[in-house]
Amino acid sequence: MAKTMTVDAALAIATARGVGSRDAAFQFRVELDVARWGESSRAASRVLHGSDTHGMLLNGIAVADIDQIDRDLMRAARVLMSVADWRELRDAARD
Repeated sequence: MAKTMTVDAALAIATARGVGSRDAAFQFRVELDVARWGESSRAASRVLHGSDTHGMLLNGIAVADIDQIDRDLMRAARVLMSVADWRELRDAARD
């Protein structure tokens, strides 16, 4: 049986990657979008991710480079995601 990750362990993984707080994860996510789409995307990215939870932000960061998914950070994100976060991901997959 797989070992369950605790919230403290999830936050430790996120902290080790510099995104241990929601604000740090939000800033990092915006910078990823700017790096990918250019400076003109900064305001849109801030609006798009402004209401994301810490878990959703971490998930977005973990899978930002589909060729180099950060599986530990993705597992940490899953621990921190709310029921509403899971519903949002499920609904997005249906679209």
